[in-house]
Amino acid sequence: MTGAALDLRGLRCPWPVLRAARALREGGGAGLAVRLDDERAVSEIHALAAAQGRSVRTVDDWVHLGPQTIDEGGK
Repeated sequence: MTGAALDLRGLRCPWPVLRAARALREGGGAGLAVRLDDERAVSEIHALAAAQGRSVRTVDDWVHLGPQTIDEGGK
């Protein structure tokens, strides 16, 4: 995975999702790995990834969001 990594343990929703969203915006479409210990934040991170067309992979307490894919109208 390319991109940044954020350790967001100890933060409770909505803070992990807000910080991840900012890192994704500033990353220019690159991937991101976030370390979480709030179960609600994990599900919200998955929703954020889906809304942005990113793949998601969870390994231990890290959630890896893939690079943003661009939908070209089914091409």
